[in-house]
Amino acid sequence: MPVLLDTNVYLDALKSVAGATRFERQFLPLVFQTYLSSVVVEELYAGALDDGAVRLVARQVGALERRAAGHAALRRLEEGRQAGGPDHPP
Repeated sequence: MPVLLDTNVYLDALKSVAGATRFERQFLPLVFQTYLSSVVVEELYAGALDDGAVRLVARQVGALERRAAGHAALRRLEEGRQAGGPDHPP
């Protein structure tokens, strides 16, 4: 069954070690069923407040993009990145 996670799930994982551990335990086993929405990408980039956060989002999104190339939810990934704002390049 396909899994589409909300932005809040990713934010929790990016904010703390506990969140990252929770994410790995609950969602890592589903990695090959997980789709990444361009809307989630847009929201993550829009919320990245400094260069370090932008790099972290880019690294995480890039890893999911490489793993899931061709998923329907990723076809507009570049648009999601761009919509995050001019200060948040891919």
